[in-house]
Amino acid sequence: MKKKVIFVPFLFFLFLANGCVSNFFSNPGNPPDQTAFIQGSRYWQLYGVVIDSIDGQALSNTNSAYILPGHHRVQVTYYLAFSANYAQWVDFRAETSGSYIIKAEVQNQWRWAPSVYYIWIEEARTGKIVGGAPPSR
Repeated sequence: MKKKVIFVPFLFFLFLANGCVSNFFSNPGNPPDQTAFIQGSRYWQLYGVVIDSIDGQALSNTNSAYILPGHHRVQVTYYLAFSANYAQWVDFRAETSGSYIIKAEVQNQWRWAPSVYYIWIEEARTGKIVGGAPPSR
């Protein structure tokens, strides 16, 4: 009879590194209906936006956080092929029970022209821009 072995520490590290664990800021005892949620958009750790800090408090091993409503300043880095390519500060106002995602788009990335980075924050449910500047369409 063959035994199945599940390598739990590896799975835990994989989820931790992908931002499945969220930080609480300001007051970790607040119930979810009194906070907002923000997350970076990262794809298999290969490319995307990673949250470095919120209001000067660094995120460690996460790419999301529960925050209090109000004005926040988020430092984000855009990664490509596991390498930090561009960093920017984005200001936004969080609403109670809001859910936000940080998005990025790069233009001219694979051309000889200089790359242009756009980083912005959207309300996750509606897509409304609440901070930063997306490319004009």
